[in-house]
Amino acid sequence: MKISNYNQLLAISTLLSGVIIFASLWHQYQKVEQISRAHYQSRLLVQNLEHVFTMSQLWLTTQDLLFSGRQTYLAKGINEQSVQLRQTLTSIKSKLINKGGYNLALQLITAIEENDIIVNLFTQISIQENNDWQARVAESDKITTLYVSHLELLLAQVLRDNNSLSEQVKVAKDNFTKLSFMVVTLYLLFII
Repeated sequence: MKISNYNQLLAISTLLSGVIIFASLWHQYQKVEQISRAHYQSRLLVQNLEHVFTMSQLWLTTQDLLFSGRQTYLAKGINEQSVQLRQTLTSIKSKLINKGGYNLALQLITAIEENDIIVNLFTQISIQENNDWQARVAESDKITTLYVSHLELLLAQVLRDNNSLSEQVKVAKDNFTKLSFMVVTLYLLFII
């Protein structure tokens, strides 16, 4: 049995339009997936940064105990907390997509290192050297105040980036839904 040229043309055009439709839907789906993955990573980054915030509060509280009670045995614990903070911030720094956030994370790590030097000096200062003690406390307070402001800036920036990605995910999903509906409708109209 011989198939007419018209039927062959119709079959080929239907097949090609189906391939084009599938390719366009697949491309749009990949966009949605890529943005969704970035948003997921961003949410993890927010959680990690909130954890750093909590760790920092403990770190600062321990320092306050050291400064107010002159309990120099706390210096070792503060150093251990500093190591954990630096490791976590280094991990966060590697995941930041924004140059400003990267620089803030670097400044936070530097502030921790500078403060460690001061905290280690407390083990060498005697309790009777009140002026040296107070000078070191004031120096540490400057560093930690700057540290807290940089940490708040970094958290605000990461939250903004996360909210932006959240909006992009919504838009991409809406576009995918609209495109899917439109393409399937056009395809059905075309083959009928």
